[in-house]
Amino acid sequence: MDHSNKILFGDAGSATALELSKDKIDHEFKYMSDGSGYNDIIIPAHSLSGRNKLTIKSLTETKDNKNQVNLHLNGANIYSFAINNVPDFVIKNLNRKGIKYCFFHQANKMIQDQLALSLNKKLNKKVIFPNSIEYYGNTSSASIPVTICHNFYNKKISGLSLLCGFGVGLSMSSIIVDLSRKTILKIIKY
Repeated sequence: MDHSNKILFGDAGSATALELSKDKIDHEFKYMSDGSGYNDIIIPAHSLSGRNKLTIKSLTETKDNKNQVNLHLNGANIYSFAINNVPDFVIKNLNRKGIKYCFFHQANKMIQDQLALSLNKKLNKKVIFPNSIEYYGNTSSASIPVTICHNFYNKKISGLSLLCGFGVGLSMSSIIVDLSRKTILKIIKY
């Protein structure tokens, strides 16, 4: 186990049920990837990546107290990418009529605070940026559903919401969704 990254991540999983609808739904998906940052969040010998073959040597040989199966993070580059690229990526959509909430990937509190501050200065209206980082930490790909459930369990979400994930790659994606008629379930803790 890579103990140097243990404190950075919380444990969570999520399941989202989708159903076919005949209603016309106007979803807008956006994707962006900057492949030059691929080394900023990487597990060099991940068995599914095909980058480096997983071997006994890759499990045991260490450099700077890490082996090839440990997560390697360049925190400064990741932070810079998030605060310099995410606002421009989402600003047009956040100014769109009807967007009331923006649910970001919960990377860390500094990034969350900086994104909200930067976007609130640029927006033509008030948008709410719910968070859950203080309660669950960075739960990776589950952080957006966890944030929705944490803040809106048993409540209705009025207006449209923008969901935005960012990280590995370095990459970003977003979608505009209407959660007003959706059932938001309770977080189950084990």
